[in-house]
Amino acid sequence: MNFEIQRFANAWDYSRNDYDKKFTGRRRLSGNYGRLYIDLGGGENGDVVPVFEVNAFNAKITADRDDVIVGISKDSKIVSLTGEGEFTVKYVFDRGFSALVKDWQHGHDTRLTLIGTLKDPDAIGYGEEKIKIPECWINEMELINFEKGSVVERTIPFGFAPELVEFENTIEYSSTAGQDVDARTGLALTTKVQ
Repeated sequence: MNFEIQRFANAWDYSRNDYDKKFTGRRRLSGNYGRLYIDLGGGENGDVVPVFEVNAFNAKITADRDDVIVGISKDSKIVSLTGEGEFTVKYVFDRGFSALVKDWQHGHDTRLTLIGTLKDPDAIGYGEEKIKIPECWINEMELINFEKGSVVERTIPFGFAPELVEFENTIEYSSTAGQDVDARTGLALTTKVQ
């Protein structure tokens, strides 16, 4: 029986690569620890407020490309960047979005700063991702929606200029001193045998 357990353990050990062994499931980040903050006034006078009712938040940058023909191959060249995202809240109160619509009605393009954080207690090195996206504009505003028997949600799409994004904190893997490190992943290429 002992032999069978050892054989199973060896098979399990060989079936997993080194990254899987080092970064087990608990190291994967959970969205439950994500937070969204809105800065309504450029960070002055304590205008940064948490959006406690946020349910989802995402932001992405897309590389806009033009085709470039080289010989008989089609390649591409980045010609611009597009920033866009959206956040969804479980609707509790207006949060000033009716004022935003009034600004639009008077021809004003109101901007705000969004700050997204993700701080999972099981993150490598207990790190935190924190990204600040200034000068966000809202693309559309849902005036009202509801469905009987459901919690009301409001999804707010936004855009931003990618070159203004600031990575205030990132979760990094630091290798043991003396090891060669893959510059792309930050992971050790070789392991010292003790």
